[in-house]
Amino acid sequence: MTKTTRLWWLVALLLASSLLLTAVEGNSRAEEPLPSLLTGLVEDSQGVPVRGATVTLRALSTSEPISETSTQPNGRYALFLPEAVPDELTVHIERFHFDRTDIELSPAAIEALRAGQSVVLPDTVLPRRISPAFWIATLIFLGMLVIIATGKLHNTLAALVGTSLIFAVSYLGHPLIEDLYIFDFGTAMSYVDWNVIFLIMGMMIIIAV
Repeated sequence: MTKTTRLWWLVALLLASSLLLTAVEGNSRAEEPLPSLLTGLVEDSQGVPVRGATVTLRALSTSEPISETSTQPNGRYALFLPEAVPDELTVHIERFHFDRTDIELSPAAIEALRAGQSVVLPDTVLPRRISPAFWIATLIFLGMLVIIATGKLHNTLAALVGTSLIFAVSYLGHPLIEDLYIFDFGTAMSYVDWNVIFLIMGMMIIIAV
């Protein structure tokens, strides 16, 4: 047997081994039962998805949460259920600047979860709540516009002052009063549309040239 023939036999053996391992792994994964899920959609009164809302699954017999997650940018969430599903379950949804909502699962939904099926809850509407943080942010925004219009400060400096006041109220006022929270730095960065920023920057560079 030449070296070339032995090489081809070795390659064929390796391919057959990899195909066999893939088939065995696929069968083992197919035999594993999928966990039951409790999914739903959270939106505000205007039909806009609410992201970042905390969704907690609780049993009436215990105060500890059974499962917890957050809503995605499209407003959807998915809760993983344990193997032993209690008799009574409640879904608690809350987010800053919105009213808290509790959803009690029906006996039919609990039986479906025990049977290993996934349950889709009806769309949940979180009403917005006008808190002191809303009026503080509005006053800071109007004050910044007045300063820019009157020319008391440079536009960039006025924007930085307004942003600093927003963060100061959120970080310093929130430990004292919960309703003084506006948003944190991470949330503020998620509101920035970088496509628009770079578009305007490119236009300003072209105009300057």
